Amino acid sequence: MNTRWWLAACLVAVGADRAAAQPDDAAAREAALFGAPTGPTAEPEPPAEPEPDAEAKPDAEARPDAEAEREAALFGDAPTEPSPPDVPPTAPPPGADREAALFGGDAAPAGQATDGQWSDAAVEARLEAKNDPLQLGGRLYLRFQSSVPEDADPGDWRLSNPNLVDLYLDARPTRRVRAFLQTRVTHDTTVQTGDTDPFTGAAAEPTDVVLDQLWLKFDVERRVFVTIGKQRVKWGAARFWNPTDFLNAERLDPLAIFDERLGVPLVELHVPLQDIGGNLYLVGLPGGADALGDVGGAARVEWLFATTEVSASVAARDGQPLRLGGDLSTALWDLDVKVEGAVQHGGDDLLRRWEGDFDLATLTFPTLEDRTDDWIPQVAAGFEWGIPYGDDDTLYLTGEYFFNDAGYADADLYPWFLAVDAARGLEGGIPGVDLGRGRDFTPLYLGRHYAALGLLAPGPGTWNDTTFVLSGIGNLSDRSFLARFDYQVRVLTRLSVFAYVAAHLGQEGELKLALDLPPVPGVEGLEDGVSVPPTVVDVGLWLSVDL
Repeated sequence: MNTRWWLAACLVAVGADRAAAQPDDAAAREAALFGAPTGPTAEPEPPAEPEPDAEAKPDAEARPDAEAEREAALFGDAPTEPSPPDVPPTAPPPGADREAALFGGDAAPAGQATDGQWSDAAVEARLEAKNDPLQLGGRLYLRFQSSVPEDADPGDWRLSNPNLVDLYLDARPTRRVRAFLQTRVTHDTTVQTGDTDPFTGAAAEPTDVVLDQLWLKFDVERRVFVTIGKQRVKWGAARFWNPTDFLNAERLDPLAIFDERLGVPLVELHVPLQDIGGNLYLVGLPGGADALGDVGGAARVEWLFATTEVSASVAARDGQPLRLGGDLSTALWDLDVKVEGAVQHGGDDLLRRWEGDFDLATLTFPTLEDRTDDWIPQVAAGFEWGIPYGDDDTLYLTGEYFFNDAGYADADLYPWFLAVDAARGLEGGIPGVDLGRGRDFTPLYLGRHYAALGLLAPGPGTWNDTTFVLSGIGNLSDRSFLARFDYQVRVLTRLSVFAYVAAHLGQEGELKLALDLPPVPGVEGLEDGVSVPPTVVDVGLWLSVDL
């Protein structure tokens, strides 16, 4: 037997074994990047580091289990970079036969003759696939959304079509070196150039192209794992609120189908601590720094004790608050309990509180309270309870409370926050008012007290490709509430459908936002005043396809 045919036979045997024993690697990689359609068909992500040292990692990346799938269903997959194995998959993805029956296609894998023999071209292609260091892919979201204002006729319902596509190049020239690039393109067919946001007054563009991730990863003596560049990262254990997520300037939307936040410029050193069963992360923050003294830093250490995971974090940067935090996740009877807390101190004008009244007609503005000498706490505490109700079916009930000392007791100043945020983009700003650098209107961090509940039903009964999610969030300070129902189903191997309906309840406030400004003669845009009624219902339909 010549060498070529002997090698082909070996590859066929290896491909058969992998097809029987492994999940679809490409699907796992795309799930890690963009958030997988939920349900029992979603496979857990492989560990982020392929080396044996990563076995000490106590977080969800190193311990893929049902919890990771539940988190993906509630919040979208964690924004971690994908870690495909060195050898690309050779078997067709699950469901290929069904798609072939629906749309037409080959009955046998590409390159294989129906009589079981392999051509020379098929052997060469298979050999080349084994050594291909570059992977290309992405995910496309077609999104159709509508908001129903209070007392509005159907013709006045707001429409949006914020379509999104993420495209990536993933290069693995060797097992210990990896480079990654991801770009995001958004296009809303309902937006025209020159349109503005009705709440903030910010300009809107129909099409936007941004760099999401650009990083290089390698290791030093298999002991220190280095990642340099713009990358996605998330700290914290709680579900809805993450006060210890120090690295992201933008807060996580806990009800979003997937985490849409972009990557953060970082230099990260990850040191597995096998002796104590933990990890150490040292992070440099060069984003926005034009001098060495402007570069910030952060550190996080994690320990795993039996079923309890504990972490401590710190972050600091010139001109920004000092942040100290910690979180704990443990099992208590049938509950998975999570507690996360942080304190902030200093930070020039980033930690501030507005006091007083806002009356645009009389040009009465609030004044600033200096809190740079205060220690400002934020604490989130919650649980998750798995409730079996069938042979293979479980309901997951999640509850969480959040205390935010940086928040406000009522909604009186919300219009002022929106005006200040909008004025930062205007020449001259607001005369006599220090606009500061940070955002004043920060959703889900405006009030002092919040509560949330979630109920997840993945793959109930025989609906193995379907997930139902019922969620509710309340701002207990201003007494506004949001209830949302999500329906998710995978209809084909790579095609999923997401539908949701949300109701805004309670008093006018953060979660039932309205804007009513009186006419101000001589001020451009306010000659006739501004009135935006609160939204009472949101509906959406998304189509997602893996590319």
